[in-house]
Amino acid sequence: MLLRHYSAILLCACLPAITPAATNQKTPKALAIETTVIPQMVDGGLVRSILVITNADAARNAAYHIDFYGNDGLPLAFPFQTIGKVDHLDGTLAPGASVFLSTSGTASAQQQGWATTDSSTSTSVAISQILQVKDPGTGKFSAEALIQGTQSYMAGTTVIPFDNKNGNVSSMAISNTSSYSTETVNVKGVDQNGNTLKTDTVSLGANQHTSFVIAQRWPELTNTQGSLIFTPSDIIADVSLMGLRFASLQNGFTVATLPVIQHY
Repeated sequence: MLLRHYSAILLCACLPAITPAATNQKTPKALAIETTVIPQMVDGGLVRSILVITNADAARNAAYHIDFYGNDGLPLAFPFQTIGKVDHLDGTLAPGASVFLSTSGTASAQQQGWATTDSSTSTSVAISQILQVKDPGTGKFSAEALIQGTQSYMAGTTVIPFDNKNGNVSSMAISNTSSYSTETVNVKGVDQNGNTLKTDTVSLGANQHTSFVIAQRWPELTNTQGSLIFTPSDIIADVSLMGLRFASLQNGFTVATLPVIQHY
């Protein structure tokens, strides 16, 4: 299927802040450091990423620092228009200002990874991403989805609905936001009636990332609609999730964000 060329272009919604129930439980770095994550960065092979960086403080300047990592957890340089190829971005925003920074999207080979702010980034800074996809017929960027920046951890149950019926293709990405530990999440795929179709676990090393077409990784979910249910193997997992739905060509060339819903 043609849409499987877009198998690794994905997304997630913001996760609300939480407080551990006990002091001896695992403490994610997001509780100590305000960080924002873009769980999927893509450039090349019909796709480009546009980072939108905003200072929500209308009275003061705000600094930002964004690091990029590849699937292997190592720093990864992305090519940005007017900037060049860099593995991080630094800048200062005027009060209330926003900047749009686009990758080139010209390379035939696709590179993937994820992005995160660090502790030097002002708490008033928000980052999001516009993911643009070329129409394979015209070669022009004609479909896009907005990916909101997320917090760097999950707790309790997290659910992502998926739609693999009528030629539609759902895909997702997972990023380990911990710089020092392997993170594991348990996965259960259910149909629209709640029947279990697949159970699995996903483990990623420090700062590692993976993305995939859902029905390719879990064939039991082919030609179905339902939900993926994620639970951390520990109380809290330093991971960020995202998902996308690509409409079949007969339904129009579109891409949309799948919601990421967390329940404590």
